[in-house]
Amino acid sequence: MRLQHTQLPVNHHTEIVTACCWTPENDAITCSDDNSIVRWRMDGEVVGQVTKMDAFVTSVHWVPSVGKQSADTFAVSCTDGTFRLISKSGREEKRVQACDAGAVIALKWNYDGTALVTAGEDGTLKICDQLLFTHGNNLVIKTVQLGRKDIQWKAHDGSILCLDWNPINNRLISGGEDRIFRVWDAFGRQLYQSPAGEHVVGRMLPWKKVEVTLVDPRKIHVHDVVNETLEELDFARDRVVEMSFAHGFLVVCTATQCFIYDAQSWNTPHIFDLRAAVSLLVQSESHFLTVDNF
Repeated sequence: MRLQHTQLPVNHHTEIVTACCWTPENDAITCSDDNSIVRWRMDGEVVGQVTKMDAFVTSVHWVPSVGKQSADTFAVSCTDGTFRLISKSGREEKRVQACDAGAVIALKWNYDGTALVTAGEDGTLKICDQLLFTHGNNLVIKTVQLGRKDIQWKAHDGSILCLDWNPINNRLISGGEDRIFRVWDAFGRQLYQSPAGEHVVGRMLPWKKVEVTLVDPRKIHVHDVVNETLEELDFARDRVVEMSFAHGFLVVCTATQCFIYDAQSWNTPHIFDLRAAVSLLVQSESHFLTVDNF
């Protein structure tokens, strides 16, 4: 075995090269901290820049060729927690958030290119072969193999609000604005449909020594478990749609209004009108976020 080493008079990359791989045509792909991906011939000649990235690349792997047809796609992992599928022309075909805390530090295709494994800074290994997401009232399943047709079907009569994929039996469950949850197989065939649900009552939110309970669609009880006091909040105009209790404040959204209560005084809430019914309420220490269908 003989090692052949070539040093170009001028470096094409301006920063350190962090990842490289071979293509089916025996060219080389290099990724650098200058955010460029470059293709090279075996003799060291630069073919050209494939694309520029908006994140730093940590790993690259070309899709394995199966049969006589050569693959024309490669995958890169990035420091922003995503992996991307990129064609040899430089077009980004897909982007997937694979790591919620930190970078994706490595990835690898299986032998026939039907699945991709990623390793993240959060300590997790993930094997991806299909992607599931919602589009209005439709469910869509995409495969990581480019060129294969997506599976898409109407799942609910309203917008889909929640979704999960069971890793054990490969079943899907979705819940929508039509007050129904449904169970599906991985081909979009319905296996179960729940009865239409009514408005949820009896929901309880604890924070420190206080418990806030939705006892009926228009009434909330505030119970101080230490002082054994009970406050009753009535919403005669509209029913309660969403509520959140944290950091000393209770935020209640009805169909048309938003109420902000200070836990030190439940008698004088701040009230303002809403443009549309709220479907999501997220609270932080000094701010809160609402999502509606306006």
